[in-house]
Amino acid sequence: MKRRVFLPAFALGLFVVSGAFVACKGQESTPTPAPSASTVASDPVEAAAPSASESASAAASAEPPKRPIPRNAGQAGLLLGAARALDLRDPEKTKKLDDIAASFTETDGTKDEGKAVQEELAAQVKAGKIDNTKLEPLYVALEKAAKDGHDKQVTALDGIYAALGPLERKTMVENLRKKIGGAAAHEPKGHDAGAPPDERKRIVEAMTKSLGLDEAQAKKLEPLVPTGERKKMEDMRDEEKKHLEVLFTGFEKDGFQAKAVPFRDPKKLRAPFQDQVRFYTSLIPILKPEQRDKLSQNMLRRGPHGGGGRPGHPMKPGAHGPHGWGDGEP
Repeated sequence: MKRRVFLPAFALGLFVVSGAFVACKGQESTPTPAPSASTVASDPVEAAAPSASESASAAASAEPPKRPIPRNAGQAGLLLGAARALDLRDPEKTKKLDDIAASFTETDGTKDEGKAVQEELAAQVKAGKIDNTKLEPLYVALEKAAKDGHDKQVTALDGIYAALGPLERKTMVENLRKKIGGAAAHEPKGHDAGAPPDERKRIVEAMTKSLGLDEAQAKKLEPLVPTGERKKMEDMRDEEKKHLEVLFTGFEKDGFQAKAVPFRDPKKLRAPFQDQVRFYTSLIPILKPEQRDKLSQNMLRRGPHGGGGRPGHPMKPGAHGPHGWGDGEP
C-alpha cells in the first residue's frame, strides 16, 4: 500500500478554494442529502396533504434533467447543490437556480492559469534554470482570474439568496453544517511543528527512488526539504472553514450581501508556486540532466486533480493539491 507523507488539503470541494472551493471543471457537484418535504415546505397545508409525496414524485419524473453544476462554481456550487437537495416545489425557484448554474463556464476559476504556471516551472526545471521574470506575468494572470471568479461568485451567491425563502435558506445551511461537520470529524490531525523528522526521511527516500539519486545527492537533498508544510495546510483549512461559516451565518439572516463575505487574497495564490521555486532553485544544482528531465515529467504527470489552480507543495510536483510524496510514487 502506498504511504502518503503529507496530509491532503481540506477536501470539501468548496473553495475557489478561491478555489477553498473548486475542483475539476465541467463536473457536477455532489448534492447534500435532501431533508424531508415537511422541513422545507413553506405552506403547512401543502406539507400535510396526503398526496404531497406522490405529487412531488410525479412532478419530478416530468421535470427535465437539472443542469449540471460545474465544480469550478466554488462556494456558489456548494450552495446550489444543497439548494437542489431541498424539496423545492416552486418551478420558478428551480429555474432561477438552474440559470445561476448555467452562468458558470468551462473557463471560470483559476485552473487553467495555475496549470500554465506549473508548466512553465516544469520547463524551467528541465532547462536547469529558474527564471522568475517569466513566471511573474503568469502569476498576474492567475490573480486576475481569481478576482474575476470572485466577482462571479458574488453575483451567483446573491442570486441564490434571493431565490430561496428564509426557511429554505435556514434548512440548507443546517444540512451543510452537518455534512461538513461529519467530514471534519474524519480529518487526521497533524503536528504543530509541521513534518516530523521521520517524515522528512521518508520524503528523501521517495525522491531518491523516483529520481534515481545517488547517496551523495540524497545527503544534499535532506537539508533542502522544507518543513511546516502540514501546518500550512491546516492553517489554510481553518481559514477556509471560517470564511464558509461567515457565508452560512449571512444566509441565515436578512439583508445578506455576498460582497461582505471574506475572500482569499488573490496574491496568496502565488505563494505555493513560490515555495516550489525556492525548493527547485536549491535542488536543481545537485541533479543530473536526466534527473531534471524526470523531475519535470513528474511535475506535469499528476494532471488536473481539481485544485483550482493551486499547485502541489514542493515534495509532490503536480498542478494541483498538496498530496506529499508516496513510497514508490513519482
